[in-house]
Amino acid sequence: MQEQEYEAYYLRDFVYFALKGWRKIVLFAVIGAILLTAVALLRNSNISEPEAAETEIVLTAEEIAAVRDSIIPADLDVIRYNQRITFLKENITALSERLSNSVYLSLDSEAQPVGTFVLDISMNNISNESEEFIRQRNLLLSLDYLRLARSNAFYSYLEKDSFATISGTNLRELVEISLQEDNNVHFKFTGPDMTYVRQLSESAQEYIFFEAENQISYSYPHTLTITNENFRTINNPAIDRDRMSLETEIEELDQELDGITLELDELKQEIEETDVAIALEKALEEKIKTAEEAEKPEEEVVTGVNVPLYTIGGFIVGALVALLWNFYRGASAGKLLHPDDFSRRIGLLYINEIFVPEQLAGTKKSFAAALDRWIEHRYLAPKTRAADSLEESIDYAESIISGVYESREKEYEMSVRTIAVISADAPSVQHVIDAINQSKDEDSAKGFKLNSLGDNITDVSAIDALRAADAALVLVRPRKTEMQALLRALEITQELNKPILGLISVEEV
Repeated sequence: MQEQEYEAYYLRDFVYFALKGWRKIVLFAVIGAILLTAVALLRNSNISEPEAAETEIVLTAEEIAAVRDSIIPADLDVIRYNQRITFLKENITALSERLSNSVYLSLDSEAQPVGTFVLDISMNNISNESEEFIRQRNLLLSLDYLRLARSNAFYSYLEKDSFATISGTNLRELVEISLQEDNNVHFKFTGPDMTYVRQLSESAQEYIFFEAENQISYSYPHTLTITNENFRTINNPAIDRDRMSLETEIEELDQELDGITLELDELKQEIEETDVAIALEKALEEKIKTAEEAEKPEEEVVTGVNVPLYTIGGFIVGALVALLWNFYRGASAGKLLHPDDFSRRIGLLYINEIFVPEQLAGTKKSFAAALDRWIEHRYLAPKTRAADSLEESIDYAESIISGVYESREKEYEMSVRTIAVISADAPSVQHVIDAINQSKDEDSAKGFKLNSLGDNITDVSAIDALRAADAALVLVRPRKTEMQALLRALEITQELNKPILGLISVEEV
């Protein structure tokens, strides 16, 4: 005999477990409904009425500035005015710097030191070329020297040679170079004093003879001569006129700048009263709308919960918990559910199933018991529809026991007199035992008698009775008989070498 046998479960078994525990379902459902109802009432009691928001929603200074910055600078007229203002400011800055830093404009117009000389370029006609051809070459050379005298290299040389006292644009104002009609180059210098003028003149001559003469593009034979060198102090009213002209130009630019700035302010004020005002109204509306949408979740939080909905939910949750509990308890109860399957698994003869009316079993009649009986009836409906009557089932069981008894008698060459019945102490089982004992042929020499051992076969008296019996018979009650107790009884029977004639299932209906 195996140490443990496991039951097979069918869908109707789980339905039976769930319905059989209807008391737990009702109890748990009521408890769940009560608990969730209490939770809902507690939540509603803790909810206070939301205070009405009295804070006025306004735009902050940063938000107003952001709206203005997004509209005013993007206006086309504002852009045009800003570009003109930028241009005027740049010109005023440049002219002011020239007026402040110009060496030429700072000279004394009544005593301006001036130095001049002429670079005479004479052609050497060594190949008896025509006069026209010589003049053309002379012009090309003069233009080439003029180009070198106006180059950046020339002024860099002057700046370096004059110890960098004056540089850049200011130095160019002090030097004037021009081409005369006779193709000679005329140089004119001025400066803060005569010493500086003489220094510029000497540096220019050094550049011509040491630098320019080696850098010209044409290699025509020629001779360079410095002529008409002159240093003097002159009266030059043009300096005052240039200074006044520059000051007048700066003043006119300042006036234009003030006028444009005033027009721009008026334009911005107009835009402020129209476009910006409309944009601010829209921005305020958007802010109010956003604030209202942000307050909606808070309003939903403070809303009271639905007590009936919580009650129904608690009822359903409690019922589901009880239903799962019934499944677990039914599957883990260790009860015998299907005697026919059990018999086939352990190799025991399954005789039949006998249905005993509840009146004979002495079942109590109450409302709860009636509901239990209805559940049992629905669960057993497939079996009861095809079941025989009690008398026929008893007769069939008695005939099978007699047949098995006769085969056992031949096998063991003995007359079976007492059959120990391994069964539960239940009225329905005792009724079946009594009915089988009464239906057998008492006059038969090979008669037998069923002797119930009760449900505790481990008692010494039960073991002694089993030892004294000639064979054993098993009567079980589906969903009532403990599987472990039944297996233990079968093991004891085998240890005592008692033949087991078969198994009978007893149901109460």
